[in-house]
Amino acid sequence: MHLILFLGNPGSEYTHTRHNAGWIVCDELFASQTWTMDKYANAEVAELQIENEAVLLAKPHTFMNNSGESAKYLTQKYEISPDRVIVVYDDIDIPVGGVKVSATGQSNHNGILSLIRSLKTEEFIRIRVGIGGGNGPLRDYVLGRLTLDEEITLQNTALGIQKILESIVTIGVALTQNNLKKILDK
Repeated sequence: MHLILFLGNPGSEYTHTRHNAGWIVCDELFASQTWTMDKYANAEVAELQIENEAVLLAKPHTFMNNSGESAKYLTQKYEISPDRVIVVYDDIDIPVGGVKVSATGQSNHNGILSLIRSLKTEEFIRIRVGIGGGNGPLRDYVLGRLTLDEEITLQNTALGIQKILESIVTIGVALTQNNLKKILDK
């Protein structure tokens, strides 16, 4: 089983902000899934199959900086190894709509730092969704509302991310990284 975590912040004031890029992608791809609230994980969850692989989708409601709490609970409950955890989240170092895939590493993103602390490893898969970098204070930029063009770009990016998720689940992260351009051009 894989766990796909989409990072964001709960509450209507965060709905259309850059920091919620993970949730925006999730809502674009999986709105038709049956979601339930797992009160112990403090996350909305849904289950599906990709090929013959079981996948658990999760949108933590812990706020970004505590996303690791949900990840820890869900990986323990479903006995999911951290290397089978895929995290979709915003990245200011990538232009709006760009996507990068990595399988390990440090980060200065508070959501990822929370996951590293809670899972006690850096060895989980990251899909970084570009939100670009703005002028002024970082907090104001990431918590700022998306422009209509940015929102449309992120919605269009979601289709590519769906292909990436399917590829990671079926052939693994290394082959996905090596063939990313081909996967996205399909």
